[in-house]
Amino acid sequence: MFKNKFLLIIFVLCTSVSVSFAQEALVLLSKGGVQIMKKGGSKWENCKKGTPIFLGDKLKTNDKGISKVLFIDDQSVLKIRSNSEIEFLGDKQNNKVAKDVFMSAGEILVKVIKGKNTDFKISTPTSVASVKGTEFWTIHSDGTTTVIGLEGIVELFNKISKESTSVTANLTGTSSVTGAVGTKTTKTGDVPAFEGDSSSTGGIKILRLKFIDQEGQEKSLVIEYREK
Repeated sequence: MFKNKFLLIIFVLCTSVSVSFAQEALVLLSKGGVQIMKKGGSKWENCKKGTPIFLGDKLKTNDKGISKVLFIDDQSVLKIRSNSEIEFLGDKQNNKVAKDVFMSAGEILVKVIKGKNTDFKISTPTSVASVKGTEFWTIHSDGTTTVIGLEGIVELFNKISKESTSVTANLTGTSSVTGAVGTKTTKTGDVPAFEGDSSSTGGIKILRLKFIDQEGQEKSLVIEYREK
């Protein structure tokens, strides 16, 4: 079964040990056609690696586009496949973000780091997937939300019927526009592949970025990561 983990080391080059980030997330990968719409905006703009993401921003991929997004506070990662559109919602308090990623269409892989006490939800027009320390795919198409569990537990809730089910590793949960909720064993070949992952682990990658803290000061951020 598909497995992918991030080893991350984050350095902030500034005089203060404690740093408050103005943005909630950063784009680690933008390939093949990825666009972003800033909160309150009306135009889609090209999105590149290192683009900051704030609550209220939207991101979409075209039929050849893929993207990876890193949440700064807890290093949770989203891997977004082609033909997907998501909006970054939630609430930020004391430098922690209660994340609610709304997906109107598409496929995303979610990796939530264990032990981070993260509040993370994936919402669709019909369903809500609430997670803690887990890894799973969420797919929304034709009114049905599908959750494929890879690790940990996902609570899949249907907004219409108010019914829910638990999805664990090797299970696939579905929640439809009719209100029906159910699970089944995940079959070989059901788990999507993410085209942005290579078969080899490779060396450590370095991403250098500029960001604005909550006091409006520009800082430098260096992220070292290895996918394995």
